[in-house]
Amino acid sequence: MLGNRTVIVDAFCEIAPRLKHIADDVFYDFSQHTLVPGAVYVVSRQQMNQFVSDFKRLAADGVIDIVLANP
Repeated sequence: MLGNRTVIVDAFCEIAPRLKHIADDVFYDFSQHTLVPGAVYVVSRQQMNQFVSDFKRLAADGVIDIVLANP
């Protein structure tokens, strides 16, 4: 948790091991993950490339915040 924000980390991003002390959850495939509204998602470039339209929509609608971990 980061303050009062839930942090969810893509297991494949390069910095996942460094975030495990603040991560509330880890996902391996965004399409199989149960979305947590209001969470901060740390996402690898592979997941971003695969689900770019979903991430754009979710961020634009204010459902989640997204950090691209390894651009």
